[in-house]
Amino acid sequence: MKIAISGGHSTGLGLIEEIQKKHPLWQIYYFGCKFALEGEKAFSFDYKIVSQIKGVRFISLTTGRLARKIGFLTFFSLLKIPCGFARSLYYLFKLRPDLIVSFGGYVSVPLVIAGWILGIPSITHEQTQVLGLATKINQFFVKKVALAYSRLMDQLPKGKGVYTGMPLRAILNNKTNPGDLKELKEALEKSLKPLLFITTGKAGSRLINQVIVKIVPELSKKFLILHQMGEFGYSNLNKNLKWENYYPVSLLGGLEQSWVLNKADLVISRSGANITFELLFLRKPAILIPLQFSPQDEQKKNADWFVSLGGGERLLQKDLNEKTLGELIEKVYQNKKKYLLNLEKVKIENGSKKLLALVEEILE
Repeated sequence: MKIAISGGHSTGLGLIEEIQKKHPLWQIYYFGCKFALEGEKAFSFDYKIVSQIKGVRFISLTTGRLARKIGFLTFFSLLKIPCGFARSLYYLFKLRPDLIVSFGGYVSVPLVIAGWILGIPSITHEQTQVLGLATKINQFFVKKVALAYSRLMDQLPKGKGVYTGMPLRAILNNKTNPGDLKELKEALEKSLKPLLFITTGKAGSRLINQVIVKIVPELSKKFLILHQMGEFGYSNLNKNLKWENYYPVSLLGGLEQSWVLNKADLVISRSGANITFELLFLRKPAILIPLQFSPQDEQKKNADWFVSLGGGERLLQKDLNEKTLGELIEKVYQNKKKYLLNLEKVKIENGSKKLLALVEEILE
């Protein structure tokens, strides 16, 4: 079988792992953006990760966005949509996959529609608590819409939605291999200090990074700190920040991130769909700082859900400063046992197997 996968946020990695484990002879093509920003030479996070997976071919697909707000660049973005659609038609006609599995994002729309025209069936997976714009369009051209949240079933035509849960990478269970974080592993083994893991997204939040840097001297008295600043955050801040017990990095690979998530006593993070599910799956107390302008307020909804389950606290970006974050870190860490007890009651299953079962059903 040939499977075409389009992932806006590498969400498809869990499904790829499951396919390669159960169907090692299947061919997988991953459609995504090769570069982080148009006109830049820096590779995207998706490309860096997916291009390293043996047996997966990465196909660069650039297309325009359907912006919710009209701006100066809207016209130029719209002009790229026909180009993305034409490239999708070309590659799908050439490769002739048996099925397309998309995970939202603007790259998926021309691919799904081109597949529909060519008679190639599709599944799309919605990771968020609200139907994204791409899913709202894709639902008319796909066989099934897989959902991370069962309550979204009512928002789809009868028989179209299938609850699968969120596909998670098997590597999340990595508790022993630190990868390139050997120095931190040694420090953890020698120190009695708890580990504070701060992650500010692929690009990196300038505001969160700046606030963290200001309170590191005080935090490092109590914690070992791994600060993942993001590509742009790391390059924009002084790379020679030197404090004892403080380890700043740009990005983490899957091996390193899974290890540090397992080892962390407390996590500070944005509240995207993937990281929210991962924190619940691993039962990690966290402080979530939602992206201020995420589509349909998705990140705030994720943070509110996490807090409602008793896993931690939410801090809105407009309220973020050294004082509020410092006090919240103290509060969550001092009440860590309470949050852990709450998280023990939360049952999050890896949705990769259910999603693969849906793939197999469509291919029958």
